[in-house]
Amino acid sequence: MRKIIILLTAAMLCVSCSEQFNAAYLLSGGAKVAQAAVLSDAQIQSYVGQYVQKLDAENTVLPETSPYVKRVRKMTSGITSVNGTPLNFKVYKTNEVNAFACADGSVRIYSGLLDAMTDDEALGVVGHEIGHVALKHSKMQFKQALLTSALRDAVVSTEERSPSSPHLSLEISAKP
Repeated sequence: MRKIIILLTAAMLCVSCSEQFNAAYLLSGGAKVAQAAVLSDAQIQSYVGQYVQKLDAENTVLPETSPYVKRVRKMTSGITSVNGTPLNFKVYKTNEVNAFACADGSVRIYSGLLDAMTDDEALGVVGHEIGHVALKHSKMQFKQALLTSALRDAVVSTEERSPSSPHLSLEISAKP
């Protein structure tokens, strides 16, 4: 984070030496650094909760009566939370072999994974996914994305723009 702040400061200093710069990009970058610095667990859980709702709506979520869901309930009985975050398990009907977990405690298991693995193997995957929740990987990835975007905004703010167009232009030259 310190590197990003230093780079944004350097970009601001460069801007003062340049006649053309895009202050909107520079301000956007600064705002993203500030947002990353104060990003709370509650904010991440809110963002992720909205994302998971969207995914649940886009995928076929199997009902509680499904043999897949019954199998997951049996495998995960007694696993209700991690570090104070309540866990909720759902199974997506798909041939893909996959599973994921999000910061809000949502754990999604694909039926294809359950078809391909024994209960112990599948529980190992579920445990791995719960580890992402426990270690707050979603929050770290979100912060990193904000900081990367802030750096991009700072760099773009100093790019030369065409006076006739507000859009940025990049020149790419290839050596023969």
